Amino acid sequence: MKTALQMKTSENAGKLHGVEAIIRYGIVVLLAALASNARMIGGLAGMGVAVSAALPRTYSYAAIAGSVLGYVLFGNRADQLVLLPALLIVLLLKMFVHRVYTLKASPILLGALSFLVMLCCGLGASAIESAGPVVYLLRALQAVLCFAVTYFGATAVKAFFSPRDMRHYTMREYVSIGVIGGVFLLALCDIHFFTFTLGRIIGILVVLYFMGKGGFSGAAVAAGTAASFALYSADFAPYGGAMMMAAILASALKPLGKLGQVAVFLAVNTCGAFMISTGQQTIVYLLDSFFAAAVFAVIPVRFLGGSFAVSLDAASGKTGAQDSGWLANRLRFAALALHDLRSSVDAVSGKMSENEVPDISSVYHRSADHICHNCGLKMFCWESQYETTWQALETVTPILKKEGRIREEQMPQYFQNKCCKFSALTAAVNQNYQSYLSHRQAARMVEEAKQVSSEQLDGVAEMLCEIGEEVGTVSSLDDRRTAKVRTVLSNLNVDADEICCYTDMNERTGVEIYTTAPVKVSEKLLCENLSSALDCEFDLPSVTEIGERVKLSFFEMARYHTEFHAEQYPANGEQYCGDSYETFLDSKGFFHLVLSDGMGSGGRAAVDSVMTCSFILKLIKAGFGFESAIKLINSSLLVKAPDESLATIDILRLDLYTGRAEVLKAGAAPTFILKGSSVQKLESDSLPVGILKGVGFDRMDCKLSSGDLVLIVSDGVTATGTDWIEAELEMNARKSSREIAGRIASEARRRRIDGHSDDVTVAAIRLRTGD
Repeated sequence: MKTALQMKTSENAGKLHGVEAIIRYGIVVLLAALASNARMIGGLAGMGVAVSAALPRTYSYAAIAGSVLGYVLFGNRADQLVLLPALLIVLLLKMFVHRVYTLKASPILLGALSFLVMLCCGLGASAIESAGPVVYLLRALQAVLCFAVTYFGATAVKAFFSPRDMRHYTMREYVSIGVIGGVFLLALCDIHFFTFTLGRIIGILVVLYFMGKGGFSGAAVAAGTAASFALYSADFAPYGGAMMMAAILASALKPLGKLGQVAVFLAVNTCGAFMISTGQQTIVYLLDSFFAAAVFAVIPVRFLGGSFAVSLDAASGKTGAQDSGWLANRLRFAALALHDLRSSVDAVSGKMSENEVPDISSVYHRSADHICHNCGLKMFCWESQYETTWQALETVTPILKKEGRIREEQMPQYFQNKCCKFSALTAAVNQNYQSYLSHRQAARMVEEAKQVSSEQLDGVAEMLCEIGEEVGTVSSLDDRRTAKVRTVLSNLNVDADEICCYTDMNERTGVEIYTTAPVKVSEKLLCENLSSALDCEFDLPSVTEIGERVKLSFFEMARYHTEFHAEQYPANGEQYCGDSYETFLDSKGFFHLVLSDGMGSGGRAAVDSVMTCSFILKLIKAGFGFESAIKLINSSLLVKAPDESLATIDILRLDLYTGRAEVLKAGAAPTFILKGSSVQKLESDSLPVGILKGVGFDRMDCKLSSGDLVLIVSDGVTATGTDWIEAELEMNARKSSREIAGRIASEARRRRIDGHSDDVTVAAIRLRTGD
């Protein structure tokens, strides 16, 4: 639908009167003044002239007035010498050759006239200034730029004043509108408040809006916005690239809805920005990004034209397996794009780091340049005796590396005897060596930040891939059963924001309920009512809480259940145990045990292990897989503290439907599997998290039956060997999990007679069938 301004105009449309005319002309004056402030790299201007030339005569006088105002307020003398005469010529053409400036006029003709006006004025001004050839070339480029903006502006104006709806515009008209939007974005980039840049905020808001359209539109707008940023300033260009990649990936995830797309955009954009730099410009850019995202997040979806009106049903593929497979493939493709981006940035970053790392020889070069530049002995020291002078300076290096500075009496005898600025040279060497150390320290910190950002980018990519795989397992969604679940919840006075009833590829039924209101009904009563309504026996739900949001996940009663017990003892003399463990049942019928052992013992180790367990618990419950979880945890530990912070990870994932167990280890002690009276030991040589970038899990699988037992221990148990553990398991194979865990924990403490003590944790899980 057209706005009030988009009324069809003819050559004499315009006899506007009253308040409406004042408002329209006032808007045109402001826009023209703003356009006159738009400048590209190198100071190329002339947008006000182009806008004035592109508009029909009805509005051109107001545009010329606004442009004159803008050039007088914002332009410099060199600009005014060209642009003000150009505006005067455009005004004369409007007045005396006005028939050319109707809506029927060719945009190419208008562009050509604009080009000729700017070229003549530019060449004339250059001749008056007796300028060099570079200035002539820049003025010619400015005329070409004016032709392009006039052409696209005239095309956009014709579309704007046509009776057609915007949905029926041609691709050329859409591009023209985008170009003119980019011109105004350039002007807005010159407006700052506090630390924020108005143009960048508005550009990101526009990108976020078009992300909701999905597909080509989001990617095209992001590319155009990034180009505008790059044309405004070379410093903006790399961040425009990060924004563009983030927008492209978020556009591909339209089924996630408004907040989901914004979250993906911010995550990828932040990682990309930190991979570019960790300096002040990055912080300022991210402040603009988060400010724009915050403004966008509070805009109700109904005001966004339905772009983001996507429910959970749509995101999950409401029409069945075909749609869920399509969404899964898009998520995997987005993950591959992120992996490729990370590889490309790593390659470029590596090459740049090689060139930027300073060499200690720079200390001596800078010192000599500063002290010896005007010295009378310069020809002797740095021409005839160059090698002798340089070799003498190099003998200073070991002293600097050992002591951090050099005293005058430690300087080579060569300088003490021959240098007439001996004291000044010594002071310069010390000063430049400190600068050299600071530069290397800063480079090291930047490299560490890039590694962490790269790790997090990998984690986001793995998350998308894992979510894609999970979505791909959904066979169909059942509206009929969803309606039954809604009736059950209504009868029990449970308020649900979203309900999803699905069938997976194994023909197992699952129900997910999302709510922000507290659920006052007991889980057992809720489970019984759902089982009766859906004619399917459900187990007690898995409950996940994130902020105020609660997810209840029901799944069919599994074949197996677990008998679990754990024993823990802190190291001697310690108040806190440095080992932590968590257990939970997820929404797919998998039992999880997570055990983490922090470095050392006591409070510091407890913090690392608790943090690791808590992170894994939250990430897996939120839908992250193990690979993305370990990358995000590893990067979090790398930046948690300035000194070393590491922890082992031991995870058991047990499918209660099939009995298949998956053991994942990162630097953890061996795990023992008791099957009947025989014991199998699972070992790993992987590293703990928090040491290096790229740490991963070692994976091991096994098939368990009813009565089999899994024993997971910390390294305080295996410090005296593992043979005795296997023997204890064989001798106590028929005992309960509680008895086995307690016996092995006590025996581990008793055996530690070497004067050292460590935290002891033993977790025993036995698989059972029946109630």
